[in-house]
Amino acid sequence: MSNIPQWLADITVGQIFIVLVGIGAIVAGWRFVSPLALGLKNFFEDWNGEPARPKSGIPERPGVMATLKDHGDEIVKNSQKLEAIESQVTPNHGSELKLAEELQGLRREVAELTTGVKETQADVSSLALGMKETQGALNDHLENVPVILADLLERANENTAEMIANSRVGHLQPSLFEDAR
Repeated sequence: MSNIPQWLADITVGQIFIVLVGIGAIVAGWRFVSPLALGLKNFFEDWNGEPARPKSGIPERPGVMATLKDHGDEIVKNSQKLEAIESQVTPNHGSELKLAEELQGLRREVAELTTGVKETQADVSSLALGMKETQGALNDHLENVPVILADLLERANENTAEMIANSRVGHLQPSLFEDAR
């Protein structure tokens, strides 16, 4: 005989067939279980998240719980915003909306400002009228200045001539400036 070990020589075709079917079943089972295992692995990685890997340039991926917390915080912020909006559009004392009340207040303030502007315009108009009157009086006075100066010069010349005639040079008569006052 040959050098085949006894245990190998005792194997029958049926046993070989059963071993091959078993190996095929294991391979088929592995092909079926492998995607399930990979999916389960991915599920747990997503659930737990992954830390950042700076050397690889991969950013952190937060897990499900961290993501839910972030969404919960966002929901709280949005609900606070919603409450603020609802507080502005809900009826106040059953009559008007709060925004309408604020609008009425603004309208009252604008009306008061309009009244103030009209009063200021009236004051400016009266000041302008007073300014025109003052300007007219100044113009009249300025028109009379040359006449007054000519009159003063004439009187000064007369007094000077009189003083020279009376030999009282250097002595001013008080009557020279009294009439001009």
